[in-house]
Amino acid sequence: YAVKYRVLFLPPGEAAQWNEGHRSAPNATLDFPVGTVIAKTFAFRDRNAADEDIVETRLLIHRAGKDGDSFWEGMAYIWREDGSDADIALAGASRAASWDYDDTDPEVSATYTGSTASYAVPTPNQCGNCHINDDRQAGDAPIGPKVRNLNRPMDYGNGPVNQLQYWVQTGRLENEPALEVDNKHIARGAQRLARLSVAMDSYSIVTDEPGRVDAMNETDRDIENRIRGWLETNCAHCHNRKGLAQSTGLFFDVFRKVNLNFGICKTPTTAGSSSGGHSYDILPGNASESIASFRLHATDPSIQMPPIARSVSHAEAVTLFDQWVDTVVDGSYESAGCEEQSTPAG
Repeated sequence: YAVKYRVLFLPPGEAAQWNEGHRSAPNATLDFPVGTVIAKTFAFRDRNAADEDIVETRLLIHRAGKDGDSFWEGMAYIWREDGSDADIALAGASRAASWDYDDTDPEVSATYTGSTASYAVPTPNQCGNCHINDDRQAGDAPIGPKVRNLNRPMDYGNGPVNQLQYWVQTGRLENEPALEVDNKHIARGAQRLARLSVAMDSYSIVTDEPGRVDAMNETDRDIENRIRGWLETNCAHCHNRKGLAQSTGLFFDVFRKVNLNFGICKTPTTAGSSSGGHSYDILPGNASESIASFRLHATDPSIQMPPIARSVSHAEAVTLFDQWVDTVVDGSYESAGCEEQSTPAG
């Protein structure tokens, strides 16, 4: 529920290079030159407060290494409560935070209200918990600036334009394919994730699953694509064959079918007591008996997923996840016969 301000600095005269992910490179972002700095500032809004409560700013810096190699370094700064400056959080930090505001996106009708006593600012060593992957550069490589996340409108002061197209036109992005942008400022032919709180459109990325997906009604496809977009954004940077959680055999990247490796009737390999006593990651038709739902609802740091970067449950997301498991996931999914499954696929 933090408000996030994202800033990209590119070295003068240099540009990012177009790079779309695929099944063998699920974590691929745009390729950025050495000297790039990516910043994200987290703040909380309260309709009754004069100013936002700015909590932290995180940096990813692309540095030159030895022998022509390069690496990414992550670090976080915590803002002083008077907003005068920010100090590097070498040991991390914890802050109380509260929020009460309406979503600023005109396509989303939602109000967010809540609080936490333990908003956690990460230590530099914790950056790698999400950002170190086998298919990226060394260190804390970016995970957010993927084509499928950036393919959306942005207003740079003269009305909405497609963000990727704007970067191309201003010399900030090169080696792009031909981009045909529609009247919603979406680049056709480029990957795009469905958004959690916005109904699916025809340009959202979907996995080719002939038979089942083609036979799904519009509502079920919408629910599945939106929750898959959320799982991709919040979980898949670890839960893929190249990520930190690759040993679990549970993969949420968008380049695969929804089957055993996606958690359907999959028995856990590493959950232990965090399973909540349940037998399967996703039990078709029964979210309350699914390990994934149990861990998404949890706020105990030893149980919750994602394991860091949150201290409350994301109510809108877990509600949609449970709806997907309860009403969409059924026997038409590959590997849906839980009683027949005993070990996860490799």
